[in-house]
This record gives sequence, structure tokens and C-alpha cells, in this order.
Amino acid sequence: MGTRRLYHEDPDRLRFEAEVLRVEVRPDGAAEVELDATAFYPTGGGQPHDVGSLGEGEVVDVVEDGERVVHVVRGTPPAGRVTGIVDETRRTDHRQQHTGQHILSRAFEELGARTIGFHLGAERSTIDL
Repeated sequence: MGTRRLYHEDPDRLRFEAEVLRVEVRPDGAAEVELDATAFYPTGGGQPHDVGSLGEGEVVDVVEDGERVVHVVRGTPPAGRVTGIVDETRRTDHRQQHTGQHILSRAFEELGARTIGFHLGAERSTIDL
């Protein structure tokens, strides 16, 4: 069974409760944490991952592993039932850039230029035509 993806159900959701299913501490000290549900968006589809917190730990990366979503956490790894909080500023910035890319890509398409790539960044975004 995979991770329930709360961000598909409600993209505005920034706070959630979930059950910790697995914690694996890596050699670098960070922990890979699997939850039964998450509002953290993983890297994919041209959009970078969310950051935030799981309990007392800091979420520094979020990746897909098949049907599972794995959170890379620095600090105290969570156990049991945990509260997750997504960084609102980063989520909003990524959503706005992603929407802007779709608008620009459609306009360029009208001019005969098809989008072949897109990159979101903290300082700039690029669209490859």
C-alpha cells in the first residue's frame, strides 16, 4: 500500500497528522521517514519538493519511491503519530511559478514554439522552447 497523498486531495493543506510507518537512519545522520499520509509534495513533474517539519525534525527532501513518499529528515526523527507542517512560502512560490510556466508555454505555443523543458528555482525559472 502506498502513501496517501494529501496534496492531491487539498493542495492548500499545509498542516496534517500522520502515522510513522518506517524510519531508517542513513550514514549521514539524516532519517528516511515513511508516513501513512503526507501533504509534502515530492520532487517531480518539474517541481521541487516541499520543505518543513515533521514533529521536531526538519524535512529537507521529499522523494517518491514507487507508491511511497519518503521524507528526508534532519534532527530528531519522528515516531508514532506526528504533525507535519509544510513551509507555506516555498509551496506558494513553486505553485505560482508552475502556473506562470503553463500560461507562458501556452502563449509561446500560439507563436509556434513548443515547451520542451522547465526548471523552477529559488532565484529564477527557465522554460526551454
